[in-house]
Amino acid sequence: MSKGWIVFISIVVLIILVLGFFGLFPGVSNILGANKPKDLGISYSQADLDAGRTLTGVTLQDQTAEKSLGFEGTKSISGEYSSQVITAMIDSAKYKYYPISNAQVRINPDGTVETSGVINISKVGQWSLDLGADEGLVSKAKSYIGIVSPSPSFYLKGTMSITNNQINLSITDAKVSRFTAPKAIIDQYQGQLADFVEQRMANVSGLQVRSAKFENGKMILDANYPAIEKSQK
Repeated sequence: MSKGWIVFISIVVLIILVLGFFGLFPGVSNILGANKPKDLGISYSQADLDAGRTLTGVTLQDQTAEKSLGFEGTKSISGEYSSQVITAMIDSAKYKYYPISNAQVRINPDGTVETSGVINISKVGQWSLDLGADEGLVSKAKSYIGIVSPSPSFYLKGTMSITNNQINLSITDAKVSRFTAPKAIIDQYQGQLADFVEQRMANVSGLQVRSAKFENGKMILDANYPAIEKSQK
């Protein structure tokens, strides 16, 4: 993972929890192929994955400690990341509680960002705890998301920028399976979405995002990230 992947996943997770709290969708994602994520037209090659790993230069190691995810040191990961590179790095994650699969990220010329994929609800709790979420809140959330399909698809669209670890977020579309989040719900929870992402970022030692913006089809990043990422596979 990297700063970008933590941000995308945090937003996805919280939107699904919010929809679960309000009972806005039942566990029907296997009906009529609703668990198939929207195709954003982004494909990638091994060269894209290699380019991303060269840009970040982060050393990936196996985690042997009790906690399944850990970080050490700090280094610059500044650079320009294409939709293909981001998608490749999300899809290549091997962390055992990584909750996202079949993901695509598309950065449009107008600066809007779209992302789609499938989220494994059974992995969300441990993923949240590994990134410092409150254990009581995670337990409460899991009691609500039982109504959610075990692996719903999702689709998000909006704009985002980050300055000194502070998120500026505007989500315009959010869908889980075939259900669309009402605009009133999205607007009501925009601030909490940003807070949730910022809290997850704050629990990654060595992570400092001075600037992240999306324009001309790329994520332009000025940031530090841990030099070593350890995870259980």
